[in-house]
Amino acid sequence: MKILTNRSYFRDEDFPLAVNIRDPQPEFPRHSHQFHELVFITRGSGTHQVGDSSSPIRAGDVFVIPDSQEHEYVNRNDLALINILFDPYSLGLSAGDIGKIPGFHAMFNLEIGRSSDKARLAGHQHLLPHQMEKAKRMIQQIADELTAKPVGFQRMAVAYFTQLVIFLSRRYEETPGKSSEELLRIGRVLAYIEQNYYKKITLAELAGTGHMSERNLRRVFLATIGIPPSQYILQIRIAHAASLIESTAQSITEIAFSCGFEDSNYFSRQFRVMMNQSPRAYRSHQIG
Repeated sequence: MKILTNRSYFRDEDFPLAVNIRDPQPEFPRHSHQFHELVFITRGSGTHQVGDSSSPIRAGDVFVIPDSQEHEYVNRNDLALINILFDPYSLGLSAGDIGKIPGFHAMFNLEIGRSSDKARLAGHQHLLPHQMEKAKRMIQQIADELTAKPVGFQRMAVAYFTQLVIFLSRRYEETPGKSSEELLRIGRVLAYIEQNYYKKITLAELAGTGHMSERNLRRVFLATIGIPPSQYILQIRIAHAASLIESTAQSITEIAFSCGFEDSNYFSRQFRVMMNQSPRAYRSHQIG
């Protein structure tokens, strides 16, 4: 199986964002890639095979393909598409208040992290013609910046891409279907955690936010995220703490308390487990 590498598709590996237009989509063997793809079907139809599962696709469909996921397009009928290749972590896709949008978590975080092939296929959204035209205008702005490379083009390209992501995230909340609604429920839970990570969060609060029972929340959360809610909250707190350690002069204890930890020693132990070094060593490494 062919693996598409960052080196082959990004002009600058330190800036992992590219636009790839396939009009028409040629025959291409099953493959995976080191980056994520945001795919827009702009014309025609076909079948998208993801792992051992498959789904029909048609003009207007939009979906995310995570890195390392095997896939291919078959039964192509005048199929044309636009791929946006990106690394969400290097681009800081979750930065700012975008994490407060349930549709962002449903469309991007959950689409990227879902555990089964069938689950990944279930989260497609479909744009109406005028919505697709709006998305294509945003994509063209990204492509223009990446092609012309004026001073500041990287910042502008990321800004346009973020605008597109927010547009799709808001639109995802309007997507009908049982699978989409289930994802949105978990998306609302993730957004709630993002906004309240520094507070004490109970399972009952999260269940109420997602409009489901505590038992169902545990089941759906584990199936979509891959870890229990408590572990996810811990990861979010550690991530915010790491950011504060990098960017502020606050003491480790102050940071621990501001990120929802009631015991700084417990915080340090968990930080070491997740980051493979102590908070103080992490700060020294970032400064040095």
